[in-house]
Amino acid sequence: EKVAGYYMGPDGFTWGRDFLDKNVTGPGQLIIQKQWYSFMLWGRLSYDPSLPDDLFTKTIAMRFKGVPAQTVVNSLSAASMVFPWITRLSWGDVDFKWLPEASISRASYKGFYTVKDFMEVDPEAGSNIRNIIQWAQNYKPGMKDSMMSPMAVADTLDKYVKTALDNLAKLPAKNAGGTSELDYTLGDIAAFAAIGNYYAEKIRGACNLALYNFSSDKRKQEAAVKHLSNAKMFWMKYAGIYSSQYKPALYNRIGRVNITELISKTEADIEIAKNWQPGTIKEYQKKTNTEVPFKK
Repeated sequence: EKVAGYYMGPDGFTWGRDFLDKNVTGPGQLIIQKQWYSFMLWGRLSYDPSLPDDLFTKTIAMRFKGVPAQTVVNSLSAASMVFPWITRLSWGDVDFKWLPEASISRASYKGFYTVKDFMEVDPEAGSNIRNIIQWAQNYKPGMKDSMMSPMAVADTLDKYVKTALDNLAKLPAKNAGGTSELDYTLGDIAAFAAIGNYYAEKIRGACNLALYNFSSDKRKQEAAVKHLSNAKMFWMKYAGIYSSQYKPALYNRIGRVNITELISKTEADIEIAKNWQPGTIKEYQKKTNTEVPFKK
């Protein structure tokens, strides 16, 4: 009665030519060429899920000759877990609600996800992660919970970032201004790590601010400000890496995205924490309305 499988394809995006590369003049590279490794993983593993990891490591070795392929795979695999984990905590059920690469949604929805948004957003259904406000509202030292705490999500992000950076340190340094595929891959790993650090600190900032909301403990507010200040620094690092390789762009579902300009939004998060009044959020309220993305 059912067919087991999946379908995939671009939604609000065209698999034509790359439009983000900052260092290309003329027509960009075809997406199917630029994202060859992703397409290979989906194509080969959907046909035969039992293929050994070694097959893909050997492919990387052929692509990046003279570089320890397993180290590249280890670093890239760990860095690639940043967005799945942050999206489990901050869930947007349709694409205009959540672009994790920029912590943003369509301006008519939320725009940039502030620290307050992070406190209130519900995690992905089935993720077994506790919403930040609900976690803080019930928090007691040594609290036992059947669900994963948002602070544990931050720790998980840190773990993947550390693995990515430890392996990245064993690879050749990216050439300054380099535009080879290896240079871009090394830059992408570093960018993933930086935004992973950003999200880990933003989660901790949101958790401490939520605790302050319910406890009036000024130490929690101070901790929130500290974590959000750290988050801003990591965003600045992310913006520097990102803007060295990619251009701002107009996205069909989100609008214009400029990573560097969003630094001001991370500064605004710090001010939100500094000016927060206990009791601003009264209690956790689960979001039940799902937006209908298309209308007849």
